[in-house]
Amino acid sequence: MFKKGLLLLIMIMVLSGVYSQKSYTLEQCIKQALKTNIDVQLNKVSVKSAKEGVKQSYRNLLPIIGAGTNYSIRYGRSVDPNTNTISNTDFFSNNYSIDASLVLFQGFLKQYQIRASKWNKLSVMAEGEQQKFSLIQQILPVFFEVLYAKDLLKVSEEELVIAEKLLYVTNKKFKLGQQSQADVFDIDADIQAARLNVVKAKNALAKVSLNLQQLMNIEIGPILFVNNTYVKGTPNIAINKDDKSMYARAKEVSPILKQLSFLKKALKKQLQANKSEFFPSLSVFGGYSTGYFETNIDPVTGNTIEFQKQITDNASQYVGFSLQIPVFNQWNTRSKIKQQRLNLEQRDLVIKQNEQELYQFIVQLEQDKEALSIEFDWSIKKQKAVLTSYQTTEKKFEHGLISLLDVLQVKNELFKSKVENIRVQQQLQMNQKMMDLYTGKFNKFYQF
Repeated sequence: MFKKGLLLLIMIMVLSGVYSQKSYTLEQCIKQALKTNIDVQLNKVSVKSAKEGVKQSYRNLLPIIGAGTNYSIRYGRSVDPNTNTISNTDFFSNNYSIDASLVLFQGFLKQYQIRASKWNKLSVMAEGEQQKFSLIQQILPVFFEVLYAKDLLKVSEEELVIAEKLLYVTNKKFKLGQQSQADVFDIDADIQAARLNVVKAKNALAKVSLNLQQLMNIEIGPILFVNNTYVKGTPNIAINKDDKSMYARAKEVSPILKQLSFLKKALKKQLQANKSEFFPSLSVFGGYSTGYFETNIDPVTGNTIEFQKQITDNASQYVGFSLQIPVFNQWNTRSKIKQQRLNLEQRDLVIKQNEQELYQFIVQLEQDKEALSIEFDWSIKKQKAVLTSYQTTEKKFEHGLISLLDVLQVKNELFKSKVENIRVQQQLQMNQKMMDLYTGKFNKFYQF
């Protein structure tokens, strides 16, 4: 009774583990990876910093207001700041001031800096999109490698079942004297090879599953990855031969091209800001100051005039305009402008390089898609033909019309045709998902 109860408990635990096993679709894998990726999180901080930079560029239009005070004690022979006479006694003084200034014109320097900061913010946001885009681009092939490894394991297990069935038939015929001992050895060797294929398939599945889990930054453990976007055995993938229109869509979607474009615009505004340094700068300023001096004596009483009265009597105000005209600053401004123009030229070349690489990649995707579609159709036909051949060969072997080696040869061909079919199928799916990525169908995952 105790053994039955223990067995029942073990079965419940095993079944509970099976049903509680986590499963992830492709979209769930992407969401999980984007949620935990450190680079993505760092970019969010960079975006906040860029937004603060834009706010500060607007604040730079406000006037500058400052206030100050000082307290000083003078010893020995010194000039009295109140009477400008030479004094030989120690005394102290207080000064208080408040001033403000506002730039009226500076060659639109601050306006250009505002626009540059806005483009810089968009560039940082596009950089975040590119990081997410690249992460999705890494996940896609690994996810389909996992699916391929799963199907490969299934096919390997099917091959082992077929080999064990042949072993049963061979042993039966050997006992009847219809097969030799060598045939039994041959089928046994084939079974060992099939078992080795199963072990290799399990190891391959464990390896690619680990790679995917590491990209997702989740706890390593048994996880089921599910392909819910494709019906096995039916390609259903249309071939779009208009690679120019696809390239145009890819250019609009590409985050790296967006980032480079925003950087270029930011550099242009910064170039205009540098040119503004050639213009005169006009500003208005004003201020208020006062002070308290220990040497400020009331001639009637002979005592130091009280604090409140001195603050009122010593007060002074000033207001004025300031005009600064740049004449010569060691060619620094000209040098900065020249360097900025070179940066713009470099940026143009980088954009052209990325556009060229994108075009070549899209053309390659289109070519691979067409080739894989044709290969997939032929792999299905070949698999069906080899399966029919094997079924016929198996019946002939059971009736003693052909040798075991003929059956094993056709069986191995069947295994190869199944492996080839799932390989092409997964490559075709991955190719389609990569095209979806470059044509904007994954935008919801990486756009701000």
